[in-house]
Amino acid sequence: MFSYLARFFRYLLSPASILLALCSIVFAAAPAFAQSQAQVKVNFKTALVDKDLNVKPVPKFSLVVQKIDASDQTETTVSNMPVTTGFDGTASLNLLPGDYVVKSQQALVFEDKTYEWIVDFKVEAGKEMTVELSIDNAKVAKSTSLPKRRVSEEAEMFQELRTGVVTVEGELGHGTGFIVDGQGLIFTNQHVVSSSKEIRVEFDRGHKVEAKLLGEDRDKDLAVLWVNLEACPSCKVLSIATPTSEEPTWSKAKGSLRLEARLARAKY
Repeated sequence: MFSYLARFFRYLLSPASILLALCSIVFAAAPAFAQSQAQVKVNFKTALVDKDLNVKPVPKFSLVVQKIDASDQTETTVSNMPVTTGFDGTASLNLLPGDYVVKSQQALVFEDKTYEWIVDFKVEAGKEMTVELSIDNAKVAKSTSLPKRRVSEEAEMFQELRTGVVTVEGELGHGTGFIVDGQGLIFTNQHVVSSSKEIRVEFDRGHKVEAKLLGEDRDKDLAVLWVNLEACPSCKVLSIATPTSEEPTWSKAKGSLRLEARLARAKY
């Protein structure tokens, strides 16, 4: 009996058993460690409310996101990540779990008041989140001679033209497209659809259709697509030029592209 116990304890203390135990601990902890190091999508939404209680997104507004290390009881900035909102007042970053602060890089002037933001937030592993910048968490003051950011005019322009702006998805990336004709012609950058056998156009989060490449110019970084606009009856055609008798080129090109669009629609 004692010899059996002696052999058992010798095995427990052998290098092989110790190594096996360490490997078990490492493999058990690996999934939790991997999750803690996975990036999380963080959305930033910047909007204000005007005197008529209309929500106004803040487009092209510069923010900076700072990672904070508070492990030694004193907050230290680890890194700075600039981000700019789109025409809809939103932006997003992929961040590692931890403590952060988002700040406005300059004061925003809106309806004779200035707005500045310094907002703390915490990113938790595996949890996508949205940080809202609004009047509720802004530092508000009377407008002075600070550099002005116009929000109303740009926001109203976006609201008026947004149904004519789409997202074009190629196999190597995505970009912005513009509906320029009621037949379904869309202008976009050539590099967005370069070498793509499959191209899709997203009108909004609920509507995405396949697109056909009608022509491209690598030197001018321009591509013309066709889509079936029946998928988006509310989409608006954007005017990109004013036709004149002195500049018939666009009219001729448009006529040719319309013919290709009709042929593409017939095949569709």
